[in-house]
Amino acid sequence: MKMQDHVKTVLKNDSQADLGCGTLVVNLFAGLAEVAGTRQIHLDWKSGTAEVLRIQLGQICPSIVKLLSLSAIAIEHEVVDDTMLVCEGAEVNVFPPVSGG
Repeated sequence: MKMQDHVKTVLKNDSQADLGCGTLVVNLFAGLAEVAGTRQIHLDWKSGTAEVLRIQLGQICPSIVKLLSLSAIAIEHEVVDDTMLVCEGAEVNVFPPVSGG
């Protein structure tokens, strides 16, 4: 099953999702998006920590588990630790590790 197909099964009705009500849109960047095969994942979400979010993303897309453990999660433009509460409708971005010289 392709990642895009699996993501659609996460929502009860992907085409009519109300992004502000019980849904979380997670933006993936760089190599993380490449491995996942998508730049966005839509989740049914009420509330939970960033750690719970990592676990749920890994369950949806096992191919990104290793990168997720090394990635930074930003909520509303601020990098947070795994204990931070992620509320429904929040802007969530996940950045894999970067290197440069």
